[in-house]
Amino acid sequence: MKAAPVMRALETWPDARQTLVHTGQHYDRNLSDIFFSQLNMPAPDVNLEVGSGSHAVQTAEVMKRLEPVVLERKPDVVLVYGDVNSTVAATLVCSKLRIRVGHVEAGLRSFDRTMPEEINRIVTDQLADLLVTPAEDGDINRVGNVMIDSLIQLLPAVKRFSKNGLPQRYALVTLHRPSNVDDSANLKNILQSEAESFASWWCAPGVNGYGDRTLTLLFSSFCFAPNVFVHNLQHDSHVPDAAGFQTQSAVCLAP
Repeated sequence: MKAAPVMRALETWPDARQTLVHTGQHYDRNLSDIFFSQLNMPAPDVNLEVGSGSHAVQTAEVMKRLEPVVLERKPDVVLVYGDVNSTVAATLVCSKLRIRVGHVEAGLRSFDRTMPEEINRIVTDQLADLLVTPAEDGDINRVGNVMIDSLIQLLPAVKRFSKNGLPQRYALVTLHRPSNVDDSANLKNILQSEAESFASWWCAPGVNGYGDRTLTLLFSSFCFAPNVFVHNLQHDSHVPDAAGFQTQSAVCLAP
């Protein structure tokens, strides 16, 4: 989603030749293929097909499979996006080969190093040659938010879809961080607090977005509150991740 508007912009440069590398870190159709079709992106020139694994295994696989591609194609600059394992892996490969790296969505920080994404952000920003950010602060290049570019492109199509049974008024909660969902007691406390909040503040159902791992834990551990509707967002083709929800709802003026 983040690469789509950048690739469209670079297509207007007559001297720019682009190679799109898909690492395969996200390989489910609803987290990969569908974005290429909906955002009118070309098929990847290279698919590394690294699949899933621990953070170390996944990062190492991307590095091992990307290096020969970079050596063969000899790019002038490699653009990396966001804060996933593929981001830091590609940055390490290119830095060691003395190839310039541009980090799109640089400079963002949670200041929580228990988050794997935070480690990826810090390492990538330290090594990248070009830092471009959606934020106003920082001694880096502010270029806007590429996720919002994709949102604007998709809004007309999204408005044509039904709400799939959702009530007129609802609150949305996404749960996928390991610190929130891997401990069943912690997750149950979050859900109980959530249900109480909906009952006292919103007087409306809550819509929860879960990944597959969270759903497995939920169904095996305990029941749901009656006013919490469970929806697996990984199988919905029109929703971003949790941080994307916050940004996009703000742009759409949705409280």
